[in-house]
Amino acid sequence: MEKSKSNREPKLKLDTNNARRHPERNKTLIKQSLEEIGGFRSIAVDGDNVIRAGNGVYEQAQELGLKVRVVDAAKDELIAVRRKDLKGQKAMRAALLDNLASDTSEFDEAMIQEFSAENPELLEGLLEYPELSDLLISEAEAPSDFKEYDETIETEFKCPKCSYEWSGKPK
Repeated sequence: MEKSKSNREPKLKLDTNNARRHPERNKTLIKQSLEEIGGFRSIAVDGDNVIRAGNGVYEQAQELGLKVRVVDAAKDELIAVRRKDLKGQKAMRAALLDNLASDTSEFDEAMIQEFSAENPELLEGLLEYPELSDLLISEAEAPSDFKEYDETIETEFKCPKCSYEWSGKPK
């Protein structure tokens, strides 16, 4: 394991294939949380010291100069990060900031499409979730004889099962 000279911890690497993007709003919330609350959660690092979950948190922590402590874990144990000083409303605020920061990151559509094309096994069992499957659906071009499409166009029929609406002869 490669150790960094400054803190004796392994040198961590950002995931170059990270499937999440961190827009400015997300980075701002992560930074706000780290400044206001401090370190509150763990990040996930693989055996090659690549950050697999928490790239955005790690980047902001580095900018703020926070120390990083690596804890080696077995696959049959969960690491819980306890902050004894964090209680009551401050702990509740920490949870809100953490959840909001998580919700403001987004999947990288191009990376998910690349996974689908080059490493489909990565997505095995995950495409039932629209957060991923919707990224693989492309908008088809309408045929040239297709006059118009609009949510307000009146239709004659509606499927009772799926609510699909159409006009013309039912098939």
